[in-house]
Amino acid sequence: MAAFGDGGNDFEMLQFVGQGFASDAIPSIKAIADHIIGSNEAESVLTQIKKILVAEK
Repeated sequence: MAAFGDGGNDFEMLQFVGQGFASDAIPSIKAIADHIIGSNEAESVLTQIKKILVAEK
């Protein structure tokens, strides 16, 4: 399971999932995320989802 977050409301979700990704996140979210990805404007979430799906094949 993977989740993407950037704000305080995402804290518990990112702790619960297997792989937590932070995009344009506040420092406390970056601190608990498993991975830090690029900005939302650069379609980093979409790019990461594609990488996950390719790896699952």
